[in-house]
Amino acid sequence: SMVFPDHVVLRCYVPSDARSTACVHFDGKHRTELSRGDSVQIEMSPHPVPTINRVDHSADWLSSLKSNFNFNTRVRQKKISTTSVSD
Repeated sequence: SMVFPDHVVLRCYVPSDARSTACVHFDGKHRTELSRGDSVQIEMSPHPVPTINRVDHSADWLSSLKSNFNFNTRVRQKKISTTSVSD
């Protein structure tokens, strides 16, 4: 996870000599394909969403990312059930 100050503007681009296109997802819903030479600019909204925090805004935000999107974690899988089906 990376946390940046609110004044930082990030620009992610697909190089013109990339082997393939890239995809970006917004809120896990809207998928947009980026072609070679395309870019996306990420910056703080002029209308931030107010939040209530337990610890501080960074710790709470990162914690919610980890728990909801499983960033940098692998959810333990359950064992396969070995129940038999009778005819």
